[in-house]
Amino acid sequence: MKNIDKNSKNAGFTLVELVIVVAIFTLLIGSGISMMGLLNGKDAKETQTNITSILGKARIETMSKKSLKLEIYKDDANGPYFWRYIVDGVTDTHSEQIATKRVIVRYEKDNSGTYIDIAPGASLILEFDRSSGALKAFSDGTYCTGIRVSQGSVDRNIQIFPATGRYKVG
Repeated sequence: MKNIDKNSKNAGFTLVELVIVVAIFTLLIGSGISMMGLLNGKDAKETQTNITSILGKARIETMSKKSLKLEIYKDDANGPYFWRYIVDGVTDTHSEQIATKRVIVRYEKDNSGTYIDIAPGASLILEFDRSSGALKAFSDGTYCTGIRVSQGSVDRNIQIFPATGRYKVG
């Protein structure tokens, strides 16, 4: 028979220690799951989907209105991106959020390979031709040929074909 020494210390964990370890693991797993959205570009993908949706709507709406422009803008440096219509030269007072503040939206002119940030106070204004649906040129004669949505190391691209006004997600 074994002698049990009542004075020896138990080398096991106490209930309090186990609860603390489980709480720490829960916090780590919770923060890891939320970081997965940042790593896989979930917000960038959602923004890309939103932009392609409003591009299609704007092109169709142009066919039924006199003059319609689509404006994508950012109010302040730490804020999200929004979109609204400009109809017959009057800016719509109703705007909708298109992207969270965790993404950066840029556009490309004439397949230059250089993307321009839509910075606070600036905007991207796209206008489609009413009869053909083609994308109209900017005032400097260039065309928007792409929109890039970035989140961390993830880039989501939308290629725009000015001659037809159509786009391709890539």
